[in-house]
Amino acid sequence: MEKNFLTAQEANKKAKNYSGIDIICRRIEDAAGVGFFKTSFLNILPQDKTKLEMLGFTVLENPNDKFPYTVSWE
Repeated sequence: MEKNFLTAQEANKKAKNYSGIDIICRRIEDAAGVGFFKTSFLNILPQDKTKLEMLGFTVLENPNDKFPYTVSWE
């Protein structure tokens, strides 16, 4: 059985190109669908924060919270 290993260089390239915006948008849609006006996240990348703000969302950072990012749309 052959295993394919990911090199550190390949992992670094994948990580730099990663965006969680699809997951974030699905969670926002789920929250809005049940009547919420905000949802919290453990992590939001800077480029995703910028995209959300361009779409009209407010992204707050709460460093002392269990989920330090809150996205709201009210």
